[in-house]
Amino acid sequence: MSPIRGIKKLPASVNKELASELFIKLALVSSNISRLDEKLRHSVVKSDLVNTLALKESVQSTKIEGTQVTFTDMINDKHISKQKAEHREVLNYRKALALGQERIQNGYPLKTRLILDLHKVLMKDARGTHASSGEFRKVPNWIGPTKRFEDAVYVPVDADEIENHMENWGIFANKHPYGETMDTTHLSKDEFILDETTHPLLKVAILHAQFES
Repeated sequence: MSPIRGIKKLPASVNKELASELFIKLALVSSNISRLDEKLRHSVVKSDLVNTLALKESVQSTKIEGTQVTFTDMINDKHISKQKAEHREVLNYRKALALGQERIQNGYPLKTRLILDLHKVLMKDARGTHASSGEFRKVPNWIGPTKRFEDAVYVPVDADEIENHMENWGIFANKHPYGETMDTTHLSKDEFILDETTHPLLKVAILHAQFES
């Protein structure tokens, strides 16, 4: 069976029936988020809750890379000055998350430069090589049950295509700097196009999927 190869550039599209289901769910989720936001806005535990959720997210995300540190480990060891390498990776993730949030709140666009700066923070004193810290990968990679290319189930875009795809990703996130609309000629006219003007929650989901791909 041949692996899935690469990804189309944004914007994305879905069949019209699925689009209807998406927007029905979106209305419910938006309503729930609005209620939660209202409660947090007047809560005395807002800061502590956000910090706790950020730490939990940091632990869960680094587990994908093989880190074995648990949420309890991080709570118990947070005052220890000499951290293990795996602890540092979780802390790096949390620092990168906080830095990204701060820059975006200060008007910094969600673009390549920010992504690479956050990658430097993420990789500081982490396990493995640091040669690619703050840079896009320069070698091919793939996802599969073994380390053999022949067993790959997904092969992302070539290294020399990443920067171009990320530029496209940035335009989708921030809209075109000169007010132009994104190219949709690669999409089916029979489908509903989720372009750069779509609802922020859908944009976040699309941006996340595209970035991981």
